[in-house]
Amino acid sequence: MENLLDLLIGLALLYLLTAVAASFIVEFGASWMKLRAYGLKHAITRLLHRSDAPSEDSNWTTRLYNHGLIQALHTPRVLLGDGVSAPSYIPSKTYASVLLDLIRKELKQADGQTLDVTALRAQFEAMAATLPKGLSEALSGAFSKGVASVEALEKELAAQFDAAMERASGWYKRATQSILIVVALVLAVCFNLDTFYIAQRLLQDEALRNEVAGVAQRVNPGDGSRTLDEFTSALRIRAAILDKNVEAVIALEPAKDDAARGASRAALKRLQADNYYDLNQARLDYQLLTEADVAKRATVFSELFTPSDRTDCPTPTSAPVPATRADEALCDWLRRIDGAQGAERDVTILKFIDSGVPSGIQGRTLSPQLGRLLAAAIRAPDSKAPLDALQAHLKQQRDYARELDAALIKVRSLLPKVGWIRDVARQIDFFPALFGWLATALMAGFGAPFWFDLLGKLVNLRSVGLKPPAAAGSGKQK
Repeated sequence: MENLLDLLIGLALLYLLTAVAASFIVEFGASWMKLRAYGLKHAITRLLHRSDAPSEDSNWTTRLYNHGLIQALHTPRVLLGDGVSAPSYIPSKTYASVLLDLIRKELKQADGQTLDVTALRAQFEAMAATLPKGLSEALSGAFSKGVASVEALEKELAAQFDAAMERASGWYKRATQSILIVVALVLAVCFNLDTFYIAQRLLQDEALRNEVAGVAQRVNPGDGSRTLDEFTSALRIRAAILDKNVEAVIALEPAKDDAARGASRAALKRLQADNYYDLNQARLDYQLLTEADVAKRATVFSELFTPSDRTDCPTPTSAPVPATRADEALCDWLRRIDGAQGAERDVTILKFIDSGVPSGIQGRTLSPQLGRLLAAAIRAPDSKAPLDALQAHLKQQRDYARELDAALIKVRSLLPKVGWIRDVARQIDFFPALFGWLATALMAGFGAPFWFDLLGKLVNLRSVGLKPPAAAGSGKQK
């Protein structure tokens, strides 16, 4: 029974590590390839044309994206050369306004003139052939409801867009889940993470079971003392942040003059850039933290927090959204800043910066906690307390990652067939291994949170221990 429990712990640890590695690759890839922006454009094309590939000469998606109001939402590219990237979010009101402007042009109305809804209704049947199918159906549905004003028509188109975006959000989640499984399969093949081979070794080798149980205890003791974010943060810092930049910050001392202050901020800036997926966002965040000019600070804030950051934020009167949909602290700050004017707005932005929230946004940074600590140290280079807190965190994460490294290397030494596929290929029977790789990928698809929680429960169960059998002859004679 105890061997079976150790087997479950070993497999849960395998799936957790695979899921964490795959999710890191997926998050980086989604940010780099602008997957959200692609999904948005795809959803708009389906909404307007009821087709994934409309003809170029009648492509209203292209016309919509070329409109000035949409062009203003594009962001600069960092890793793919010059130019701009399509927006990952378009406000529903902007979408509706652009469509109405394009319809006005189809009616040959003069620029700046309000759309004549009466004329549109009168000419709708004649125009229907030139309009994309989805838009034609939307207008027909609106007119059947008795819509007779520009404001009402704009509201109707915006509502249809919001409904479509809800469906697109589900598509995006399913797409990223599928991509995660594919990436997990690639990792399983590349490193021969064969579920059945590893399970067999766990059942056969007591030393391996003991080592795996020790690693599992370090990953999740089961007592709530370590969270998944702390575990993944340590792994990501170890894998993606340059050791020399970590050590440079650990060696810093509070700045005593301008030269020391400049060197300190340079070291912190390099580490901060390492902590971001997007180098452009890292640059803007650093500018926001250090900019002293009020007007420039407001400009940087607007560039760093575009309308897309408000996409999942609830209205102040609505029920709180789940944490998986929006960062409630970020939404609260953005609402407060949007509602402030003049000097009060700048004071609110400064408070927002000092809170550490803008530098520790989930999905933008490898480690949100590290981002917040870096922000505090960058804001106060002469102060000892923020730097001490940052250095203590880095030392803790570094030592924890090294401890995990050593333990995993020992486990790896007891699994001779696990390793880079080119090095172990001669030891592998590929046909049965294929099923083991698929099993690993599918199980990792449940996600890191699931396996982390399950691992903690299994470790707890193991630490409680199983009741040992009574020794022979120990019972009392009657």
